[in-house]
Amino acid sequence: MSRTRGRWTGAGIVFFFIVVIWFFRNFDRIPVTVHVGANSEAMNNPDLALEKFLVRMGRPATIGRDAQLLDRLPAAGVLVLGAPRRPIMTKARVTELLAWVARGGHLLVDAERDDRDPLLEAIGVNVWRATPVTHVVRVQRTPIERQSDRSVVSIAPANEMTFLVRPGDRILRTSIGPSAPRLRTQGVTPEWSAGNRYGIHILHFVRGRGAITVIAPLDALAANETLGRYDNAEIVWTLLNLVNPRGPIILVSQLRIPSLWEWLMGSAWMVLTSGLIVLFLWLWRIVPRFGPVAASAVLERRGLVEHLAAMGLAVWRAGGETGLTYWLGCVRRSVMNRAAQRDSDLLRLSPGQQVLWITRRVADKTAFDAKAIRTALAGQEIDVEAGAARAGFTQVIKILQQVERTL
Repeated sequence: MSRTRGRWTGAGIVFFFIVVIWFFRNFDRIPVTVHVGANSEAMNNPDLALEKFLVRMGRPATIGRDAQLLDRLPAAGVLVLGAPRRPIMTKARVTELLAWVARGGHLLVDAERDDRDPLLEAIGVNVWRATPVTHVVRVQRTPIERQSDRSVVSIAPANEMTFLVRPGDRILRTSIGPSAPRLRTQGVTPEWSAGNRYGIHILHFVRGRGAITVIAPLDALAANETLGRYDNAEIVWTLLNLVNPRGPIILVSQLRIPSLWEWLMGSAWMVLTSGLIVLFLWLWRIVPRFGPVAASAVLERRGLVEHLAAMGLAVWRAGGETGLTYWLGCVRRSVMNRAAQRDSDLLRLSPGQQVLWITRRVADKTAFDAKAIRTALAGQEIDVEAGAARAGFTQVIKILQQVERTL
C-alpha cells in the first residue's frame, strides 16, 4: 500500500514540474506601465521625481527654498538653480555665484521665461522667443567639434533633440517643443551647445575651475512629468556629473521671495540703521518741547430757548421793520386760528368783520381798550419812530398774547 502511494506521489511531482516547464516555455512576463494621476505631494513639489531619482542614484540632494542658501554654498558642489528667481538676483549675489563657479563649483541654471535674467546677462546669454522655423533644415549628422574634445549633435526631426556630451558616451535623445524659450550667446563662446530645429536649449561654459550649464527650460528634462521620458533621466545624471561627480548637490527651486524687512536687513541694513539713528535724534530733539496732555474743552450744550431767541433776533435784524412785520404776522395768524377754533362761523366773515368780532368778544376781558385791540389785530403800521420800534413791537405782542389767552 505504501509502495503504491509513493508511486502516485512521484508521478504527481513529475507532472507538476512538466507543467511548470511548459508554462515558462510558452508564456513570457511582459511589464506594463500604467500612468496614474499625481498625488498631493507630487502636485505640491514639481521636483519630487528628481529628488527621488537622486536618492536612488546614491547622491541625495540638499533641498532649499530660501535664497540665503545661495550665500553659503559648499566648495566643489553642484547647484541646480530653478526659476523664477529675478527678485533675489541682486548684483552682489550674481557676482558671488560666478566667483563660486570659478573656484570649482558647477551651476546648472534654468533660464527665466523671458529675456530679463540678471544671472544669464552676467554670463553673456540671452533668452528669447522667436517664431518657430517651419521649413526643413538639413544638418550634417556627425558630431560638431568644439574647442575641446567634447562635441554635440543637434539634429532631430520636429521637437526632438539628440546630442553627445562626451566622447565615448551614447547619443542622448530628448524633446523640447517650439513654445519653449531658446538661448543665444552675446560675446561669449560656449564649450558646447545642444538644440533642435527651433533653436538652442542647452549651453555649457567653462569658467575657471568650474562650469555653468544653462538649460531652457529645465522642467522639460527634470520635472515630474518629463524625467521618465526619452533619455531625460540619463541627460540630467550626465550633466550633474560633468564637473564634480562626487560633490554635494544643492537643489534650489520654488524660491521663497523675502519680505521687505528681510530684504532691508540683508541688503540695506546700513541705510536702515542710518535712518533709525536719524529718526531717534529727531525725536530726542523735539520731544522735550511737548508738555502734559491738556484736557479737551467740554463744549457747552445750548438749550432750545436759546436757539429760538437766536432765530428771532436774526429775523429781527435781517430787514429792519420788515422782520418785525414778519413776526407780527405770525402772531396774528395764531390768534385768528385760535378764534376760528372757538367759532367756525368766523371763517365766513371778511377780515375786517373778523377783527370787530374778536374785539367785541375780548374787549371787556382785557386791560386794553377796543381801539388798541383793533389796531393790533388789523395789522396796521406801528406808529412809532425807528428808535422806539422795539417798544411798539413789544406792546403789540402783549396785546395779541392777551387776546389769544382770552379766547
